[in-house]
Amino acid sequence: MKKFTKIALIVVLITGIVGGCLAGVGLVFGGSVRSITGNFTNSRLYHVLRRACRDHEGPWWDMDDDFNDYRHSLGDLDNFNHGSMEQREFLPSEIDSIDIEIYSGKVEIRTIPEDEIRISGLTDQDFLELDTEDRELSLEREYHDYGVMEDLIIEVPESKVFSSLDVHLESGQFLSSGKLSVREGDFTLMSGSVQIELLDAQETDIEMASGDFAVTQTGKLEDYAVRTKCASGHLVLNGEEHAGTTNARYGTAGSLKKIDIESSSGSVAVNFENQ
Repeated sequence: MKKFTKIALIVVLITGIVGGCLAGVGLVFGGSVRSITGNFTNSRLYHVLRRACRDHEGPWWDMDDDFNDYRHSLGDLDNFNHGSMEQREFLPSEIDSIDIEIYSGKVEIRTIPEDEIRISGLTDQDFLELDTEDRELSLEREYHDYGVMEDLIIEVPESKVFSSLDVHLESGQFLSSGKLSVREGDFTLMSGSVQIELLDAQETDIEMASGDFAVTQTGKLEDYAVRTKCASGHLVLNGEEHAGTTNARYGTAGSLKKIDIESSSGSVAVNFENQ
């Protein structure tokens, strides 16, 4: 075994032990497994490790996985020419949650009257994965090394309610037009911009390092329990501006609908349909 591999394994082992101990302490003091796993899957480390593991596995069919899983990089298709565009269609019942990672370019979700989920603007450098067991669609738009990128468009039925939407934005732009309905929406921005025309969600988590985030939530402020923790930057909540450090709660304490905002810098605007 190479020296580097041994060192890497030791580091992983130590990190795992320390992480397990800290998780145990968190559970003892009233934390939940969901909060621990949720924070990790929204972290930058999780996304870096996920990409590294996938790159190591390679872009081929994994026969050790469930045979029914639809899992491949779009670059594997024989009829896919470099830089060409491709489209995929799914039944709404096939997808319950969506996980999107954006490293460049623009990704947009549009609501449509048709009863079908369509993804267009895919290239051979995009990654698409459908876990048929969990009904989770994972989509990654990496940096493209050729020309001008086409927008990646995801069209979803107006009546579709997703259990979760997870958007991780390293750079680029994420847009949503029409009313997007999810039970849980998690948005992590390292830079770039997010604009959501109308979001109907039971829980909305916004975590920003920098960039611009703007969303209009259904209902009014009093329908939500809102927690804000902003180190700097600019926050607009229900039309009111809050500059600098903000650590406060708004709306109705104990409400079943929740909005959690954490920002290191940048601009966050959360408004309401009936403000």
